[in-house]
This record gives sequence, structure tokens and C-alpha cells, in this order.
Amino acid sequence: FISSLARYRASKSRYYWALVLEKGDEERTRLLREAILGFSPYTMAYQGPDLLSYCRLGRALCYRELGNYAKAMEELEEVSKGQVPPAILMQVRTERIGIHLHSQRYREAMEEASQLLTELEKEGTQASLADRIRFMKLEALFPLFAPEGSVNRPQLSITPKVEESPSTELE
Repeated sequence: FISSLARYRASKSRYYWALVLEKGDEERTRLLREAILGFSPYTMAYQGPDLLSYCRLGRALCYRELGNYAKAMEELEEVSKGQVPPAILMQVRTERIGIHLHSQRYREAMEEASQLLTELEKEGTQASLADRIRFMKLEALFPLFAPEGSVNRPQLSITPKVEESPSTELE
């Protein structure tokens, strides 16, 4: 378990380090690919559901940063299977909206954002997440209603992150 957790944290560090570098930088690409490897089978050999979910989420974020949106969505789908803690599931759903925005699938982003907002409003909790989802929904609406060719896509509000590791007992 300890070696799996160490690989997870090393991969998380590589992911964040890569985000600091310019897109297209070879070092950035190398770090993201190394992070994907670290979030992979050896780390996931420890079958704790939280660590497994966080590893898959980490892989999805790396694939997104590499521009491989299909692989990112596959990983997010895998995270959603089985019993997933609500906090992880909310992040997965938010990331799915972000990937739709990155890949310019605005209608899909709108549908997912609307669905998630409805659920959040029923719960009456997580106001800051609801605000973030509303902003993402606006980002998806803008290109759908702007005249053809006039769309200057707004800066995405997505803050790429991998939440804290599932176990902090060793810290």
C-alpha cells in the first residue's frame, strides 16, 4: 500500500509540475506521460476504491492536458463505475463538462451542466461548485448563440486538479 501511495503522489507532483510549463514544451509532455504511467497498474494494484478512483482521475486529467479527450473520457467513465465517493463523482462530472468545453462539444457541456446543476440545487449544498458549473454552462452557451465565425472562445474556467490522496494517515 505504501509504495502505491508513493507512486500516486509522485505522479500527482509530475502532473502539477507539467501544468507550470508551456503547452507544447517537450518536458511538459514527458512529465504528463510519466504521470500517466505512475497512475497506472502498479499504483492501482492496491485495490482500495479511493486510490483506484484518484489514479483514474489523474490519468484522465493527464490525457486531457495532452489533448487526448477520448482517452480522458474513457478514464472518467471508469472512475464512475461502482461505488464512488460523492466528492470524487462530483469532480468527475465537472471534469466531463470541462472536456466537452475543451473539445468544443458545447451542447454536451450544456446538457451535463444542466443535469448537474439540477442535482446540486435539489441538495442545496456546494454553492461554490454550483457557481463554477453555472459559469461553465455560460461558456458552453456563448458559442451556441454567437453568429457563425464571430466566436472568440472565452478563457476556460477549469482549474485542473487532482484532489488530496485518499489516505493521509501516513503524513
